[in-house]
Amino acid sequence: WDILLTQMMPNRPIFGLATDDYHRLSAGWGATVHLMNALTEEALRHSLQSGQFFTHYTQTPSEEAPIVERIIINTEERYIEIISPDAEEIRWYSGINEDIKTSRVVHTGNRFYYGAFKGNYVRVELIKNEQNVRRAYTLLQPFGFIQEDNE
Repeated sequence: WDILLTQMMPNRPIFGLATDDYHRLSAGWGATVHLMNALTEEALRHSLQSGQFFTHYTQTPSEEAPIVERIIINTEERYIEIISPDAEEIRWYSGINEDIKTSRVVHTGNRFYYGAFKGNYVRVELIKNEQNVRRAYTLLQPFGFIQEDNE
């Protein structure tokens, strides 16, 4: 996902979806949650086209993924803040680690200051751990940036 986002963002967002990938009895539980004002085909289409949805995963059906209570974008102080009462860790990703071809963590914590950030996007992962094992997580759609020319 990050390889594509690095190439395409911010002009062409690539949204993430989740489904259950059932292979055995202990399968995980993936889902896509749409933020819609009405239960209509038009509202679903708008949600898909605008990226107004997020995905989550849990290892068992009784677990709950971290809830996104609020997203704050402060354009004056140039930060994005994620309010989640049950996320134990919040990771911000952008780009890839070229040497090992994995997603690159650029920040941890609920507030990301993008004013001095040089990338063209960030995406967020909210994590609930149990005994140092990622048991449930929520993935938000990427936030795109157009860098201002200061010359």
